[in-house]
Amino acid sequence: MFRVCVNVQIFIYLLIFLVVKLLGIKVYIFDVFCWAVFFCLGIIFRNILPYLKSKICLYSTFALTLLSLITLFFILGVNHKYYNDVSVFNILPKVISDIFMFSLFLNLSEKTKFFKYFSKYGKYSLIIYLVHAPLLSVCRVIILKFGMVNELILATILILIGWYGSLTVVWLNNRLRLVRFIFNAYATIYKKSNFL
Repeated sequence: MFRVCVNVQIFIYLLIFLVVKLLGIKVYIFDVFCWAVFFCLGIIFRNILPYLKSKICLYSTFALTLLSLITLFFILGVNHKYYNDVSVFNILPKVISDIFMFSLFLNLSEKTKFFKYFSKYGKYSLIIYLVHAPLLSVCRVIILKFGMVNELILATILILIGWYGSLTVVWLNNRLRLVRFIFNAYATIYKKSNFL
């Protein structure tokens, strides 16, 4: 089987992403190359857990995340469209904030309620990832149709809708075979065949 090193994959995705963005190619499928970077980051993070757990990583990525967000705010303003999709302006801040969030979670005590709450949903992360994007896109359009909304209020509403809407789908996934089939067809069919 043909295998490509994850570092090479990230380089290829970033290269295609930069070409698409700099040339202004408006083909939606090419956005896959950009978002694929974040899937590959998970593999890299798994291999550098001791570094991510260090206080130096935690504090430096926190500072860089704040600095990059403030810089983006002064350059791009507060319009959500500049922050939602990945662009040449915000890909680095998004990657840095991902590193910070991983580091933050690794530095939390496993005994805290916060840690326990989010760790139990880890196995459903793919469902949450797949559900939140279209859900938020639809909700954002609906909310904005009612008139201008404060960006902070909009962000807060969308975070709540994205999280609890995704958890609703996770709940349905655990109870309805049809929903389970949509998100994991192979496992659903395999389990069914075991009952025969």
